[in-house]
Amino acid sequence: MPAHRREAAVPASTSTTGSVQFHRDGSGGVFADRPSAREGGFGAAAAAHGLQDVQFKGDNPKKKVTGKAGGRLGHAAKALKHTKEVMKFGAGNQAEALKATNFNSYFRMKVMRDPSCWELAPSVRAIANANRDSLTAAKADLAHGGNCGEHAQVGLDYLNTIAKGETLNRSAVEGLDHAFVIMGDIGKEGDADLVVCDPWPTAATACTWEDHFAYTPDKTKIKASRTITASGQNVKDVIARGLRLSPRGQKLINQRWDDKRTDEQIEKDMGGWIWEHGPAASEEYDYVVDAGGDDDDK
Repeated sequence: MPAHRREAAVPASTSTTGSVQFHRDGSGGVFADRPSAREGGFGAAAAAHGLQDVQFKGDNPKKKVTGKAGGRLGHAAKALKHTKEVMKFGAGNQAEALKATNFNSYFRMKVMRDPSCWELAPSVRAIANANRDSLTAAKADLAHGGNCGEHAQVGLDYLNTIAKGETLNRSAVEGLDHAFVIMGDIGKEGDADLVVCDPWPTAATACTWEDHFAYTPDKTKIKASRTITASGQNVKDVIARGLRLSPRGQKLINQRWDDKRTDEQIEKDMGGWIWEHGPAASEEYDYVVDAGGDDDDK
């Protein structure tokens, strides 16, 4: 992946990839049925730490993690699953989604970012302005679109509700235009205990920071645009009561191109602002909680 992504200005069949069927007529979602996080695989040690919904494919190399990391992996996997269900048409800059939706995923991303596409009731403006991640998550429940930034915000907002007490960082790495969430205290904890929730890749899985594709051992290069302690509160639902699409938003959200124009645009801008990025991890592992000396590899 190049070190910098740029988003170009873009003028306003059925195919199958893996186990997911894409409908170019726009029916259904693109990624709603894709298992972004596989269930099970941690056994008794996982149950002791309350882990659920963590990917365990069975044919990946096994890697032991601490109970702290294992708990975070469980939360991250749930947040990935939630975000993929919300962003069911895929990212606005991933070739797979653009092709499957005839560029509709791009227009959904534009709706998310255009203030004229939204109407916000005066009663919720203050709380929305104070909780931008929750506002983005509320918009995503209606528009189902966005690039890595919106995916990270939806993931962080969900983690805020389910991972009370955890430190959550909406992060990027210096020189790489890509947003994701790191769970844990970046300055104080080791790389093996920090966990990444990165929903933007098309085949995203929860992973430790040291296994993420953007990993750097130099923590001074990790730039956290927002750091919070998860409160357990669901602010998104409060904002959602006063949020709706404007007439412009309702129109733009349904915009799409024909197959020819879609394919030409993807070919033109692939590697510029359009990407084919599958895994979140540089190498996928089946994580196993190290239960204090028990051999989980047996």
